[in-house]
Amino acid sequence: SRLGYRITKRFVTRFFGRIFNHPGTVFSDEMLRPELQDASIFADGMDNIVGRDPRMLKVFEMISSVADTRATVLVSGDTLVSDLKRKRVLRFRNGAFVNVFPDRTEREVIRLLTTARGEALMLRKDDKSLEIVDDSGRLVAKIGPRGVGYEWKKPVDIALDAFSNIYVADEDQGVFVLSPKGDLLTVFGLPDVKKAKALAVDASGAVLVYDDRTETIVRFK
Repeated sequence: SRLGYRITKRFVTRFFGRIFNHPGTVFSDEMLRPELQDASIFADGMDNIVGRDPRMLKVFEMISSVADTRATVLVSGDTLVSDLKRKRVLRFRNGAFVNVFPDRTEREVIRLLTTARGEALMLRKDDKSLEIVDDSGRLVAKIGPRGVGYEWKKPVDIALDAFSNIYVADEDQGVFVLSPKGDLLTVFGLPDVKKAKALAVDASGAVLVYDDRTETIVRFK
């Protein structure tokens, strides 16, 4: 870009992998490394960047939508944003602050999702628990890091599938799959994933796990 920063292969793998099955085909080595391009292609690429091509703006919009935002939108249209500095979850409506959600208790929430029922699913760093809270702020369920047949120690990401099953990625232990009620269904990922960092479930039901150690996305079906 004009600031001199590059979109690296690691960036493409980590973030575009949440959108595309094969992110390497979207940004080839020639696109990531301008020195591999001929002069005319490079000049054309620079012209698009300087001109803020609408196609690139759309790509960056897609990146920002899946990046580490710690925010989610409720069915009501309100937005929840986790403020890790203040250890609070803030609720906004039409861009204006409404209140602290669901109450003023300190919470270090590192991931936020909205369930099919319109509830907020929160992954807390402070006590490593999952909290499910409805739109009014009522606590529906709290799932601790230890249960029958499982114990996660370094949870880093969460995801939901079409059946509202909950996926919890643990940095060292792979992926835990829980029923909507919090019962353990299965654990998978090891030894294929060395250090889980991000997690997603695609439309087909396949689970995509970003391995921060190998800088690859591992797909489980």
